Amino acid sequence: MLTSDRKLPGLMRLRESTKTPLFNGALECRLFRFDLVVGSVRHRASGE
Repeated sequence: MLTSDRKLPGLMRLRESTKTPLFNGALECRLFRFDLVVGSVRHRASGE
């Protein structure tokens, strides 16, 4: 995912495996890589 918002992965409740700083013109961005694993989501006790 390419974004200028450094807080976005945390808001998505994901942990990036790598983050690469890039520039889109003068705008500083980050390229985030996420390694998703089957079964890694924990369900809450409330029955979700």
